[in-house]
Amino acid sequence: MRRVDADGISTVVGAILILALLVTVVAMAKVVYLPEMKKQAEADHMQTALKDFMDYKSRLDASSQNGRGGTVTGRIEMGGGSIPIIGPSKSSGTLTVDPSYGSFNITAYFMDGSAMNSTATNMGAIVYSSNNNYWIDQQFHYECGMVVLTQSSGSVMLAPPGIAMLRREASQPTYTLMVSPIRIDGARASISSTGSEVITSTLFPEKSFYYGSRDVDNRYVRGVDNVTISVTTDFAREWSQYFRSTFSGVGLIEGSDFNVSVSGRNVTVNVARPVGSTLYIDCYDSDYITTLGSPIVSLGPVVTPVPSVTPAPTPTPTPAPTPTPTPMPTSTPTPTPAPTPTPATSLIITPTFIIVDKGEQFSVTVTAIDATGRIATTYAGKVTITDEENGNNLHGPTTYKFTPADAGTHTFSSLWYSGPLFTIHNVYATDGNLKSNYILVFII
Repeated sequence: MRRVDADGISTVVGAILILALLVTVVAMAKVVYLPEMKKQAEADHMQTALKDFMDYKSRLDASSQNGRGGTVTGRIEMGGGSIPIIGPSKSSGTLTVDPSYGSFNITAYFMDGSAMNSTATNMGAIVYSSNNNYWIDQQFHYECGMVVLTQSSGSVMLAPPGIAMLRREASQPTYTLMVSPIRIDGARASISSTGSEVITSTLFPEKSFYYGSRDVDNRYVRGVDNVTISVTTDFAREWSQYFRSTFSGVGLIEGSDFNVSVSGRNVTVNVARPVGSTLYIDCYDSDYITTLGSPIVSLGPVVTPVPSVTPAPTPTPTPAPTPTPTPMPTSTPTPTPAPTPTPATSLIITPTFIIVDKGEQFSVTVTAIDATGRIATTYAGKVTITDEENGNNLHGPTTYKFTPADAGTHTFSSLWYSGPLFTIHNVYATDGNLKSNYILVFII
């Protein structure tokens, strides 16, 4: 009779049981834990994609202000959510350039009876759309400087367009409306992938325009009676809200100083010069040719080389004697008197938008401006950084008394927010008399 090796059988059975246990654990992980892990990984990727998108917006804004043209190139991380070994697959995304989207037009009527119209009306858009497997799908939409986040629950403005208004108090109130429409032009293009994609925008000098109240010496000389801005957009609510907050934020009254009307996709705002005041306008219009993928660089025309010919030697001329210069009498330069400091008439807070995690520290800078548009270096006010709606959620050293050493500028550091995620905060600076522009702080 054949003898059975019990030890060998037990070893095989043990190995089978261990393998079965491992299979069960992996199956449980994929069914129970993997979806949550993938969901969190895709959510983290959306934050990365948003930061890529906002960084590109910031560099477009900066490039449009130099007036000399230039090229801005960025990368957008299209997909994410990969979990090594157990879930390596990634979500994807689509990046679209649509130059035919929307319109943006400005008309200003000056006090001398002349009129100014923007030279272009197209607006164009850059859109990133996610294709997530677990996390909610989101879309980041750039138009004329504004960035809007859309998802199934609705839409919210993450970054404002290039429109702001300053108020300066002199012998009479002086308002300056600054408009920087950034238009997206070129050919329509779209690309989908799971990797990193390149987007390039080029501003040629002839596509960068200034028109407004300044003369060739950069002085404000042409007062404005009224200005009309017309926008055609898919985000009429966000535009109308921004117009209202911008103009009411400097003390203008809706219904008398400005009016906002909405009709479908069309938003129109009319700003009239308040009685007893002066209104100026600065408009920096930029038209970017935008492409997807690596930019094509022209190397210029091909030049056919010409065979070289050895020239005959040239006789060396005899140099003429160098005349001795007659010394000129030395004159004593007249020192330029230092400008007389003038009091502050407005406050400016920067940057215009901030993206931070809950509890993450951030900084803002407040600058005091005088009636001439220069920094009020002797400003000594007590300034408080204020959240218009959720003041209890803003923490850190929010109040500061300016000193002569600050020379009119101070950075508030170590600020942070508590409260819910995915919220937008309207923040401004005030000393009780002067109030700055608004900035947006987005908590992700």
